[in-house]
Amino acid sequence: MVALDREHQEYYSIIVVAQDNGSPPLEATATVSIQVLDQNDNAPVFLSPSFIFFIPENIPLLARVGLVAAEDADKGQNGKVEVHVLNGSSSFVMDNIQGTVRCTAELDRERQDRYELWLLARDWGRPSLSSTVKVTVFVEDVNDNYPHIILPNSNLSCLTVSPDMTKGATITRIHAIDADSGINSDISYHIGACDPPNSLFSIDPHSGNITLAQYLLLRDHGIHRLLIVVRDGGRPTPLESTVWVNLLVNKSVEPCHVSDVPTVPPTFLPLKSKCDMDEISSEQAWLILMIGLSMIAFSFIMLLGAGLICLKQRTTRSKRKRNKSKDNKINLKLMENCQTDMFELTGG
Repeated sequence: MVALDREHQEYYSIIVVAQDNGSPPLEATATVSIQVLDQNDNAPVFLSPSFIFFIPENIPLLARVGLVAAEDADKGQNGKVEVHVLNGSSSFVMDNIQGTVRCTAELDRERQDRYELWLLARDWGRPSLSSTVKVTVFVEDVNDNYPHIILPNSNLSCLTVSPDMTKGATITRIHAIDADSGINSDISYHIGACDPPNSLFSIDPHSGNITLAQYLLLRDHGIHRLLIVVRDGGRPTPLESTVWVNLLVNKSVEPCHVSDVPTVPPTFLPLKSKCDMDEISSEQAWLILMIGLSMIAFSFIMLLGAGLICLKQRTTRSKRKRNKSKDNKINLKLMENCQTDMFELTGG
């Protein structure tokens, strides 16, 4: 005897022979068809031992996270499967019609960057059978956080700068952080505006160090206000924050105080202002030099070409004049010969 397995073979066809003991024996045959009925002896099986999905943190509500499929080798109700999220407090739900996991809450990578779900697949058999699988959802960063400026902590902070400071000396530093990750958290520092307009100070775009770009003169004494733009590396549109840095150029060491800040319209915040033109990198300077040299070479080639064309035209005109003079001489010679012949014919 062998146990039957409907999932291996569902139908059997048997030929039965009945024979008596007479002499001679007589017999009859019959064909017997057997259908093996299903028994709920197979648990649902997921198509993968685990699932890993990556989604952006700004994924819309009820958007598809990923496909999660489970199959059951049984038949009818025994093979009908439903999948549910075991940890019901999570931000995800199972869509059994589409066979997908969907997001049901707003996500924030800075608050939680990974979710681990356990899914339960249960069939409709009696008794029902089930299986589980682990799903890991990684939340990818979106540039949704502005740089947070830590130093200085106020637009009204002020620092006294001695006029005896040497060129290149570090005056102060801007420090900021960004809660995003990757290039979205790469911070750069720029001087967006200055009051009064000058180029006395510069800022390192990477470290945020503000240094003295020129030697200070007597006319430079007084308050100088720099609008520092802190920008992240997000794409396609970076986010930025601003802070005013107030510097008082004065020999006195008495505390510096300001009560207000200048009002600068947003249109006055270019990527590079005349306050930080000395921040142009060596690569940019080399590019400008190459462009200038290319323009000079192009102008020289054009001038040389024009000169060659003019020379060719002058040579052509001179050749034409010589040919014309030669033709005139030939014509005069022919006319003289003709006049001589006519004189001889007339008996002159």
